This record gives sequence, structure tokens and C-alpha cells, in this order.
Amino acid sequence: MSPPGDLRAYDVVTGALVWQFHTVPHPGEFGYETWPKDAWKYIGGTNTWGEITVDAKRGIAYFPTGSPTYDYYGADRIGADLFSDCILALDARTGKRLWHFQTVHHDLWDFDNNAAPQLTRIKSGGKDVDVVAMAGKTGFLYVFDRVTGAPIWPIEERPVPRSEVSGEQSWPTQPYPTKPPPFSRQTFTADDINPYPIVTDEARDAFRKRLAGARNLGLFTPISFVDTVHLPGSNGGALFGFTAAEPSGQVYVIGQNDAGVLKLLEPKPGGAAASPGRAIYLRECQVCHGADLGGTPAGPTLLTLTDRVDAAGIRTTIANGKGRMPAFPHLTDVDIDAVATYLTTPPPGGGRGRGTGPARTFPPGPVVASGGVQTRPAGGGRGRGAVRPYPQGVEQRPQYVIDAYGLIGTMMKPPFTSLTKYDLNTGTMTWQVGLGDHAGLAVLGITGTGTTQMRSSLIVTAGGLLFAPGGDSKVRAFDTDTGKVVWTAALGGAIRGAPAMYEIDGRQYLLVAASGDMPEAAVPPNGVAPADLPKGYVAFALPKK
Repeated sequence: MSPPGDLRAYDVVTGALVWQFHTVPHPGEFGYETWPKDAWKYIGGTNTWGEITVDAKRGIAYFPTGSPTYDYYGADRIGADLFSDCILALDARTGKRLWHFQTVHHDLWDFDNNAAPQLTRIKSGGKDVDVVAMAGKTGFLYVFDRVTGAPIWPIEERPVPRSEVSGEQSWPTQPYPTKPPPFSRQTFTADDINPYPIVTDEARDAFRKRLAGARNLGLFTPISFVDTVHLPGSNGGALFGFTAAEPSGQVYVIGQNDAGVLKLLEPKPGGAAASPGRAIYLRECQVCHGADLGGTPAGPTLLTLTDRVDAAGIRTTIANGKGRMPAFPHLTDVDIDAVATYLTTPPPGGGRGRGTGPARTFPPGPVVASGGVQTRPAGGGRGRGAVRPYPQGVEQRPQYVIDAYGLIGTMMKPPFTSLTKYDLNTGTMTWQVGLGDHAGLAVLGITGTGTTQMRSSLIVTAGGLLFAPGGDSKVRAFDTDTGKVVWTAALGGAIRGAPAMYEIDGRQYLLVAASGDMPEAAVPPNGVAPADLPKGYVAFALPKK
């Protein structure tokens, strides 16, 4: 149904496969009974799509694993679903499972783990203990003995709401760490609606009515066919690149408060429900470009769009506008990515000018292995056309999908993004500050709000500085003792990915990647973004001694 998320190790010299770990266990393997029979034949995901961490001294690799597919509906995977949503410790040389801990049982929320597990040492019970700490989309930081996998503080299984969807059997309990405290919001009520004028009174009143009718039972509210509040959200909590650590038990976490209101859709007759990208396209774009992408008098055809512009260009145009097309600053990065994916994904059989063009070639060199991909049946595709059938002998289930990610963005009162320091010697939060400023709030004198979306990382140094680019296209250095900003540099364009730090001839450098577009949070209130934003790598250096 979708690719398996198996973990693999290769010999770096020969390219030979050394070991492969099945994250959806095969018959006879540990955890097989936590799935329906033959689930490994059709369940995908359960992969490490973020970052791994290796204890080089012990030869232990720590893998944060993601949710199974489909992310929001699991009637075809009744059970706890090991090894989805785990921190999984494997022998790096053999792939043998040493221990695991599942942070979400039978995930129905896309609460997959992807931030790098952090290795550090703490004092516990009067002894030095090497620990691994993993931050999740749930807003929790999970802390374990690095060797045994034993939790440093109790993690309690607590009852959670049951699913109301027919055929679904949600897991009755979920793990709640007793320490340290969560770094992201885990509840949302009408009192949490943004009171500031960056949200209009009309929009605020309409959302308040929608919220009043939504299912809103806390962190693990299963998504159903009615509006459901989703928090911290599939794009909230800790994402890739959002963690760092010092050797003495200090761990830093970027946390996003990125709630959504969403629901499941039933398949359309003869096919699946629309993909999130198409749903957003129909809502925002079809008035000018037509429901079939063929264009209207108000806008050109998009059927040949990929002949003229790549996905990055599409994202930039949606965010900033171009020519007659206005900017869409209310769309989140996730919404824009979903539309770009929809517009650049060729339909079954190709054609329509999308995804066509010269075949990509590779440079000459030894080929270790090759193979093709399994194609979807005619009429298939990401939520468009015929649904993919289950393997022979497996019960055919409805294949529900979400209507959209439903992110509410600035409808939630700030902070939208925070930076938290933990002391794992005591299991306490040392400080928490907002990471970045929202331009619309900054002009009102409201700073330290963070931004609704960011895709960058952080670096902590032995000199007591934490470098963290924000979603407002500024690089900041924080004092690790106090959380106060001691240095700021405005880059202009959005900062993407992880910064790097290195030294040449005794001089220290910080390197950040600029995407060349303008993040929503940094767009001035007049909506005019500066031209010629930096694109590429931008280096900062400490003064010469």
C-alpha cells in the first residue's frame, strides 16, 4: 500500500547490505503479534524519516520511528503496532534489537518521532548515568538509560478517549512521562484564541463557533468525521533538527504550538477522497486556474506548469505572489508544500505536462544494485482515482483520509514557537523563551512570540552560547544560562535546514542555509517583501583574534 520503513545498514566500501530490520515485523519476529496477520505485506511508514543518533563507544544506534500509514485511520492495523512511534535501540553492527520504547500506541495522529535522540550524562541516585533523551511531536521529552532503556522517571499509561469511527479500535491508554514537564501546549480552548489584531474579529468569531462544535478531548483525541482539535499537531511539538544537548545533562528543544482542526473524509464513489494538496487547491486556486488546472480568463493553465517552474519556484510564488497573482500569506508552509506536491505529481499515465521532461541521468560509476518501484494501479495516486486494493487474502477496508492538515496558524495566541532548556539531573525546565518574532505582532511591540512554522535547527557550544535561527529569518545567539538573546543577525530570506559550525585557522564560523523566499512571519504589515533575498549559504564568523 506504501513503501515499508525498514532500517538498513550498508558497508560504506562495497555498498553491500549488512543488515535489515523490519519495523513492521514478519512472522516469527518480535512484535509480529502487535499487528493483524500479514500486516507487513501492506502497511508502510514506520520509518526513520528524521535523524538517527549513534553511541559510537557502545555501538548503539538510536532510531526515532514514525507512524504507520495511513497516519490518521488504522482499522487495517488493529493493535499496538510495533515498531511504529518508538525510540528503537539497535546494535549498529548487527541490527539486533537491544531495547525499544513506544511513545504512541496505534498512532492515529501522525505523532511520529523524527528529532535526533540526544546523548548526555546525568546524576541520578548519586550515580553517573548515560542517558538518551528524545523529544516527540506530543510535546513530551522522553528520557531513558542509554544501555537498558529503563525510563529515568516513571512513564505512566493513562486512559485516553476512544475512537468513534466504525471499525477503528484505538488503544485505550497512552504513555505520559511524569518528568520532565512538556515543552509544547497539549490543550486548546476558546481562551487560547489569539486576541491580537493580526486576526480579524470576523475570523475570530467564526473560528470560535467552529471550535465550539469540534471534538476536543485533549492530546489524544482520535480524529473522526467531525471537526477534531489536533494538538500539538502533526506539525507541532519537536520536528527534525529541533534538539541539542550538552554533556552535563542539559538538553535544548524547539517546540512548535501548531494546532489543527481536521476531520476524516469518506472515499468518493469509485475513488478515494481528495488529497490535502488538491483540497487546498480547490479552496484557494481554482477560481483563477480552474478545477481541472486548465486555466480560466483570470489565470493561465497549470497543466504545463512543470515545464516552466520547479517545486521551489511554485512555493515561492504562492508565498510571495508574482505578476497578477497575489501572495497567500495565510497559508502555512505545510499547506504550500501540499499544493506544490499536488501540482508537480503527474497523474496516472503521465501527460498533462506535469512531471514530464528529459529523464534524469546519473554519473558513471559502479552500480551496487538496481530495481524498479511498484507502481500504483491505473487511476491511482495520492488520494486521486481508484484506491489501491489490499493484498489477496487480506480483508478489504475503507481507506479514509483527512480533509486537510487544518492548521490554524496565528489563530492560536502566541507563543507559536518556543525554545526550552531542560536540566535532566533534576528533570526540570530551566527556562523557556519564544524563538523569533512575528512581524505583525512586533510592530505592536509584542516580541518573543515565535512563528507558526519554521524549518531550521540549533547548535549549542561549549562557550555558553546557543545558536538558533528562527522562522522570522533572523539568527540569534542565546545565553545558555539565562535564555537571553546576546546577538542577532537578520538574514532577510527564510532559513532552512540545520546550521553548521566549524573552525579554520582558529577562527570559528557559523553557516546557515537561505532558501531565497520570505517566510510569512517576516513579511512586513504592508505585505511588500524585499527583492533579491539571499539564496544559498551565508557564513558568519567570530572576529579575528
